[in-house]
Amino acid sequence: MGGGYMREAVIKKTYRALIIDDSQDDREFFSHNLQQDKNNNWEILQAKSAEAAKEILVKEKVDIILLDYSLPQQNGLDFLKEFRTRSKYDAVIMLTGQGTEAIATEAMKYGANEYLVKDHITQTNMLTNIYHAMDHADTKKTIAKQRAELELFSYSLAHDLKEPVRTISSMVPLIEQKLENKNSELEKHFNFIEHASIYMQNLLSNLENYNRLESNPRTNQEVALDDVVSKACNNMQQTITERSAQINYQNLPKIHANETELIQLMQNLFTNAIKFCKTKPVIDVSAEEQNNMYQITVCDNAIGIASEDLEKIFDPLSRLNSGFEFPGTGLGLAICKKIVSKFSGEIWADSEPGKGSCFHFTIPR
Repeated sequence: MGGGYMREAVIKKTYRALIIDDSQDDREFFSHNLQQDKNNNWEILQAKSAEAAKEILVKEKVDIILLDYSLPQQNGLDFLKEFRTRSKYDAVIMLTGQGTEAIATEAMKYGANEYLVKDHITQTNMLTNIYHAMDHADTKKTIAKQRAELELFSYSLAHDLKEPVRTISSMVPLIEQKLENKNSELEKHFNFIEHASIYMQNLLSNLENYNRLESNPRTNQEVALDDVVSKACNNMQQTITERSAQINYQNLPKIHANETELIQLMQNLFTNAIKFCKTKPVIDVSAEEQNNMYQITVCDNAIGIASEDLEKIFDPLSRLNSGFEFPGTGLGLAICKKIVSKFSGEIWADSEPGKGSCFHFTIPR
């Protein structure tokens, strides 16, 4: 054999793209750019309307959608919103002749992976953005899969540990009864075991609730926030009575949300306000319109939070105080954050040590 060498064969992949655009010239331009790709092959599907695209997507699977913003009957943004209810992670690039920041922001908000202005498109930047969008979509799919697996493991772990912890808790008083000569030191140790087992039971229950929020389907409906606060108070009646807590609210708005999750959110905020208050708890609930959102505020007269801790309080299992002075699992505010995020809202707090806290969260109107 001679001194030559064999070049390693370059294996091209074949991708499928759906171009949705009512302009035939634009569809042909985008198709031509894809066909000039030297690295991979492309199968190209075309639709000149949102309805035609829906018919194709029922039958065909594609790797990326190039979506025109200005479509007849249903514009690209409305199509994207509808598409994302059925497909969270497939790659989509929004194309428009109107290069405004408002359109770009809306497109990205509703799930576009990239945004291109037609007048600025070249073959190079089009292919670069297409591959970037597909990589981004693949990364989101991988993260979602890993998160689902982690949540399943966490839920299974919490569920499987509850029984042995419950057994430990129930055995402590039985052992105490059997002991004839108890002393103060031994009784102290039993109290520690009992306290720890109760804490673990509460922690495992809260972990189950935290994981359940992610997996449960959300059913939204019109909800009167006054009713939500009232039901949260009814659920907490014993605690409110024991601490003589006062919860003030009136004329709160109606919002579109999941009532059960909102009640849990309010209960968690009220529970924290009462637990961390060293005097008579007073809680004020108010609401304010802000563009297309409502900002709900829950203020208390509790011990307050240092400014450097205001961000970490929403992290799972974050605890700023002793579990003996203020019992809890560190998941209450994390659950609040997860509920608010499901509403596409935000939650934050203003506080000063010794002067109470105000928790704010936003919910779309």
